[in-house]
Amino acid sequence: MNDFIIKESQVLWYPCTLGLTGKTFLEDFIAFHNIKIKVSDGNEEPIDENYIRRRKLRQAHHEFMNDIDNPIGTPDLESYLIGSIRNHKGEKNGLLQMFNFNGPITRTEIERFYALSGFLGACIDNVFELIKTLQTLMGVQMIIERKEDATNEAYEVAY
Repeated sequence: MNDFIIKESQVLWYPCTLGLTGKTFLEDFIAFHNIKIKVSDGNEEPIDENYIRRRKLRQAHHEFMNDIDNPIGTPDLESYLIGSIRNHKGEKNGLLQMFNFNGPITRTEIERFYALSGFLGACIDNVFELIKTLQTLMGVQMIIERKEDATNEAYEVAY
């Protein structure tokens, strides 16, 4: 499990606009590699061109830059989905990368990607709201402390 712990000194930071990951965020599409197209195993509908267009999917393996798009260094990258995380309003607030599915990517994995994106987007929004609430409470506490200090000073001067 320690293989997944990355220290700050081990990370080389790139601008978010570089690589396929940045491109998916800026151009609003989901990049994929090794997708199961036009094959149905009886359990789910095959992925056709209409589904790919409707779900904003794009085959973009030639644009994948391992140093930038695979920051944790997943070995033997065979398949992936990369795209934006969205909040409940549909606004982009992060990125999601899913690597190495068991076999080619199916419609189910794509729908899970969208569901996870929405869930994580809501979590990120909730964290931001919690931070704003804490900042407000800390600000109110500071104001109350200043008022108490001023009241105590006025009391000491008066008596």
